[in-house]
Amino acid sequence: MAENDEAVLIYFKRKVGKIGDSLHITIPKEIVEALDIKQGDTLGIFAKDYKTIEVKKQ
Repeated sequence: MAENDEAVLIYFKRKVGKIGDSLHITIPKEIVEALDIKQGDTLGIFAKDYKTIEVKKQ
């Protein structure tokens, strides 16, 4: 993180849904805007310590 960057914590809860054989969650508008996520973007999803999922815009 650069010296002038600010750490931002955005917390949300979502229920896991199902589409076909896959599970899904929705991303809240606040996070979409904060990360400037657009349709077609690639997100990296990392499982940490068996309890935490970290998502990074690639």
